[in-house]
Amino acid sequence: YYTLVCDLGAEKLNGTCTLCAQGTYKNTIGNSTCLACSELQTTKTAGSNSSALCGKICHLYCTYV
Repeated sequence: YYTLVCDLGAEKLNGTCTLCAQGTYKNTIGNSTCLACSELQTTKTAGSNSSALCGKICHLYCTYV
């Protein structure tokens, strides 16, 4: 018997750890859910582990640093 514990950037869904979707992040280890970025912000990829990875939603002329 083991307990599933999800790492940073992943949440427990249907008994498995799944990367946080783009536009969300999780900065803790455990089975809490991923948190949404602030309004009008998103992340570049899935699996983000910090709110610092949230940035402006860009349609043109924006770059991530």
